[in-house]
Amino acid sequence: MRANPSLVRLTWGTLGYPKSAEILDADGIGKQSEFFGGTIRWTPSTGAYVV
Repeated sequence: MRANPSLVRLTWGTLGYPKSAEILDADGIGKQSEFFGGTIRWTPSTGAYVV
């Protein structure tokens, strides 16, 4: 997730710096990263989005 340039601009702009490493969801497919200003979730069906 962090390699996507549009997400990098979003995270350093609105969400701030990461609070945690990338976490695998309980389903073993989706991923999420926590930032000081919010969370980015990713799944193959939805792509990345801010929670």
